[in-house]
Amino acid sequence: MARISLALANVAASPLAARLLDPAATDAISELAVTAWLDGEFVSIKVDRSFVDEAGVRWIVDWKTSVHEGGGLEQFLEQELQRYSSQLERYARVMRLYDDRPQKIGLYFPMMDAWKLWTRGAPPE
Repeated sequence: MARISLALANVAASPLAARLLDPAATDAISELAVTAWLDGEFVSIKVDRSFVDEAGVRWIVDWKTSVHEGGGLEQFLEQELQRYSSQLERYARVMRLYDDRPQKIGLYFPMMDAWKLWTRGAPPE
């Protein structure tokens, strides 16, 4: 219960979470299930949150409940980005088949109110 309470409190107080969850955002959807033919097989994904911002960029947000305590938050976020990079790549490729707008893809950590942007093909810093 304490973890859930912390996550909800962080989200409620976060301008970033408010932006990610804005119900007025264009094409806003949560738990978007998509299946596509990719690399010779059917691939199914479930995107936690997606929307299009005022600049016409499709956001693809993967929420993570990971917790990091202590120092080195940026290093932890980089490790998590590397850990989930193949999943984010798959999301990007599948979503591109349905929507050719520019994309911003990343991980949001409500337990820490932290965001980490993923850049296709870029090695972790």
